[in-house]
Amino acid sequence: MISLLDIPKLLTPHYSSLLEGIGKVVHAGQFINGPQVEEFEKACAEYIGVKHFIGLSSGTDALLASFMALDLDAEDEVIVTPFTFISSVTSIVRAGLKPVFCDIHPDKFVPTLEEIQKVWTPRTKAVLVVHLYGEVVEVGDIKDWCRGRGVVLLEDCAQTLGGRTASGSHVGTQGLAGAFSFFPAKNLGCFGDGGGVSTNDSAFAQKIKHIRSHGCPTKYYPTRLGGNFRLDTIQAAILNTLLPHLDKWLLSRRANALYYEETLNDIDSLQLPFYNSTHTWNQYTICTPERDELKKYLDENKIGNAIYYPTPLNRTPIFTQLPMKESEKRCLECLSIPVSPSLSEEEREQVSTTIRGFFE
Repeated sequence: MISLLDIPKLLTPHYSSLLEGIGKVVHAGQFINGPQVEEFEKACAEYIGVKHFIGLSSGTDALLASFMALDLDAEDEVIVTPFTFISSVTSIVRAGLKPVFCDIHPDKFVPTLEEIQKVWTPRTKAVLVVHLYGEVVEVGDIKDWCRGRGVVLLEDCAQTLGGRTASGSHVGTQGLAGAFSFFPAKNLGCFGDGGGVSTNDSAFAQKIKHIRSHGCPTKYYPTRLGGNFRLDTIQAAILNTLLPHLDKWLLSRRANALYYEETLNDIDSLQLPFYNSTHTWNQYTICTPERDELKKYLDENKIGNAIYYPTPLNRTPIFTQLPMKESEKRCLECLSIPVSPSLSEEEREQVSTTIRGFFE
């Protein structure tokens, strides 16, 4: 069996250092806001290239806290894609705002400025760009459009830590803030849930810090609505241990993606993701009208795979809106195959050979 992501295999070489880091937290007994949290925040801020990185309890809470910190009016509109994980949109609603869906571009997994402009209204106060599957969205024209209209640009970077734009800027630096996830399956994962927000805006960073601690700048004295959104000290210790290995893991992901590009690109009924060196390949997602049959074939041949995402959010009961032709088409055709750093050369060859066998 070839796993979609073999986390134990990836972490085995680091067991000793991981246990050492966890042990220090246990012996100190400072499980909330221990020094490892600040250590990770500083390291992540330096890695991304921002003034502030605030550790939070999950990628979902990073999004929610960011929307809460905008201090917008109820029912102000936020433009977002329906082809994404649900928290990209539920976080908007939970902050009292209104999500407005824009379709994705026919040749991409994400919207372009043209799609965003189609749903723009005078109530639009923010745009959330989702760097889906690890593909870095070049947001220059979107950023300029938002800035010219006094609209906030936020980035959902949950799947794209380590990704950079063509100019070399890290994701999470293009708008007011970026939201990151450290869920175990991400490029950098902890041993549970974890997340964070990047920003160069000191006032916004301070708001996030208050929001993550029940809205309290001083204990027991809330000045705004917040929540329990803190990053656990043990998770921070784990992330401190693993962060230095992230770039090496990204190189492995890119090598695996390039292999698929070279060995599968001649199959007419198979659409491969666009390969470039800025992509972080959190998922390697292919598209084919024969998706369901291919999935069954891979399952039978014990090749790990998954559908991200089977239903566009505009077609779910809580978010029913207008049809989104391209998003709905992608949801019927997309399938993710193994690309993780734990994948061996023999395993990726077997994945490629099995997929070719299906189409031949």
